[in-house]
Amino acid sequence: MDINEAINNGLYNEIGKEIDDRYLEEVKKQSLNMDIIKEQADNIKIVYTPLHGTGNIPVRRVLSELGFKNVYVVPEQEMPDRKFPNS
Repeated sequence: MDINEAINNGLYNEIGKEIDDRYLEEVKKQSLNMDIIKEQADNIKIVYTPLHGTGNIPVRRVLSELGFKNVYVVPEQEMPDRKFPNS
């Protein structure tokens, strides 16, 4: 079915920033030891591959909000690509 039909049938609903924010706050609560993160965040280097963009924005946001400064994203995997060409 097309998107308009799905919306009209109550089968499609976009979640917005409020839900994203609440979810990411819960994700951050899963951190095991914030004291160590605060102490070592500047020293740790993280290389992240977001599987063709699927987690790019939320993961980078969480890592940044936790205080990690040295986060490097694999360029070939950074942007969304539903074909997953180099998986």
